[in-house]
Amino acid sequence: MLDKTLTIIIIFILMTIQAQTEQMMVPKKKPDLTNYDSDIIARMITTEAGGNEIKGYDQNEMAAMTWVVLNRVNKGSGFTLGEGSTPIEKVIMGKNQFEGVVKLKDRFDNPMKKHPIKYNLALNVAKKVLSGKLPDPTGGATFFNQRPVEGLKPIGSHYFKDFLD
Repeated sequence: MLDKTLTIIIIFILMTIQAQTEQMMVPKKKPDLTNYDSDIIARMITTEAGGNEIKGYDQNEMAAMTWVVLNRVNKGSGFTLGEGSTPIEKVIMGKNQFEGVVKLKDRFDNPMKKHPIKYNLALNVAKKVLSGKLPDPTGGATFFNQRPVEGLKPIGSHYFKDFLD
């Protein structure tokens, strides 16, 4: 009887070890963070982009702002990175990288509270850019501001460039 019980226990242990080994061998699928990245980009745009609900919003400006973030991610250096789960979040949360994120923190944290139309439009634009449906209108810019810069064409109420002055 003892031999039979011991055999059953050994078989159970071996099956458990085999199952755990097989589970460890299956590659873990990375979660799709596109919606997460789209949301954080849209929240940044809600704090930065011009326009209003009466005159409307410039979707090209929103796309340009999204591309600035992606261009920084692709460039990989020259920017202060913050905490975050994705490279996009780290770029946006970098210390003093986007003035609206810092100065309009409540708008960034709660975009649906007072700016639902702007946020939803920005979210739609961010998703289109991230899915490759909107090209980069900035020519690779990694910065933008509202101060006119000679030789640069404005997009919306901002000027886009690949250098910091």
